[in-house]
Amino acid sequence: MNHSFFPPPSIDPEQKLRPLERLQVYDSLMITAELWNVAHKYLRQRQNLHYQALHQPGIIYGLGVKPIPIPADVIRESRSDCWVEIQPGVAVDWEGNPIIVSEPITFFIRVPKASVENPPPAYLLISYRDPEELNAPRESAVVREYFRIDQKTELTNPGELELCRVRWSQGANSVVAPSDVLDPEVNQLDLRYRLRAQLHPQGIVRVGTVNASGSEIYNENWACLMRSVAVLYPNLVGDDAIARVELDIDASYSFLEQLKQYDILYLPPSLDSNLAMQQIHCLRYYLNAGGVILVEIPSDCPPPDYLVLLYDGRTQSQAPSWQTQLPRDHPIRNHPFLFAALPQLEQGAIEVWYRDGIILLKGELSAAWGLDERLSLPRSEIRTAQEFGINLLHFAWKRRELRQLLS
Repeated sequence: MNHSFFPPPSIDPEQKLRPLERLQVYDSLMITAELWNVAHKYLRQRQNLHYQALHQPGIIYGLGVKPIPIPADVIRESRSDCWVEIQPGVAVDWEGNPIIVSEPITFFIRVPKASVENPPPAYLLISYRDPEELNAPRESAVVREYFRIDQKTELTNPGELELCRVRWSQGANSVVAPSDVLDPEVNQLDLRYRLRAQLHPQGIVRVGTVNASGSEIYNENWACLMRSVAVLYPNLVGDDAIARVELDIDASYSFLEQLKQYDILYLPPSLDSNLAMQQIHCLRYYLNAGGVILVEIPSDCPPPDYLVLLYDGRTQSQAPSWQTQLPRDHPIRNHPFLFAALPQLEQGAIEVWYRDGIILLKGELSAAWGLDERLSLPRSEIRTAQEFGINLLHFAWKRRELRQLLS
């Protein structure tokens, strides 16, 4: 399940930094509607900025969605079994604006045309509407705040909260409640991706894995680790959409720039030890941009040949011998979980070296992050491996964050 990400705190619709402006009060000041709005807007902006800095948007309670029969007042030409009822409830959007639904709302979900193959999913979304932006006639000194319910085929606006989604089959003309709420089928309401209002994490960690034979199992293990981050260390959230990175020999500038989005670039054990120089250049570019490369190899294998090329291209010193392991005060050993002895796997303790943005890990730690084929790994071993994996993620995220502050 992918985590949703939101823009940094801002009071400007265009995400531009600008200082707040408040009303300066003095004797004999004539309070007009314009000045009153200045004072009110200042307090609202401060509140929104505070919410964005510390919290995430989401549903507070209610706002359930259930299928209902066709309303009696619907004309025959538009009769379809795709009517739902949205229950009363409260939510808050990413700016901190409250969304209050005080009574049930009937909504018609539009189905794709029968001729469309592989129709896109339908997202049922709710958003806050500022009454001042609606340009309604001013008939009273008191006005209520509104909300809007939409159906879309993609999630692009951080100001919209998902109530449910539906995956369509070709020719679908109805939507029903799921027989299994944790595993909905096509044409059934899917409520698994609704966000709950909660504290904002300090950072989002992203990982890309270099494509190699057997990459599927490595990506699955990384996804298991990413899903554990928010539970074991809530200050960070892992993006479990693990990207496969193809080190293209003819890499474009846009491809190199895309590499910067990853805190860790993972080179799996099955990766060819003899990389082309163009691929080495891609990895050097990523390192110079502040990223961390994690090289994982079996415990009985020597360091891959491409490590020497990476260092020869970045430093004037002699390539490392990989003899000195992590010192006792190294962040990977200490934060956020303390490790005196490194995790023990079936083949023995792992070994870890670090230098200039490259982590060399002997022992295939990633295999213990997820479920093994025999389902034989004890829970304590999985938890220990995941905690050390979070140390690796935290180190890469913190290093990248500090380097960006210097750029």
